Amino acid sequence: ITAGGHTCALLTNSTMQCWGKNDRGQIGDGTTIDRTTPVSVSGISNVTAVTAGFGATCALANNTTHAGGGNNYGELGDGTTTDRLTPVTVRF
Repeated sequence: ITAGGHTCALLTNSTMQCWGKNDRGQIGDGTTIDRTTPVSVSGISNVTAVTAGFGATCALANNTTHAGGGNNYGELGDGTTTDRLTPVTVRF
């Protein structure tokens, strides 16, 4: 999946890696450093689906939705407008 200057891949071992633009933490490695090679996304495993948007990334893992990156308008669904450098659980 590619969007907004970053790319994420779901690996066969049910983990995910991302690379590219990371100004909002959308890669999910705990930094805002742009990455030219794939890095592992922190704190989630058993990933079954991944999607990327402009400045944010979402994943389904263990039947729970996780999101990280830019959050100006609450797009991460965690009840805040705080950017997240690692994935947080979406609150339904």
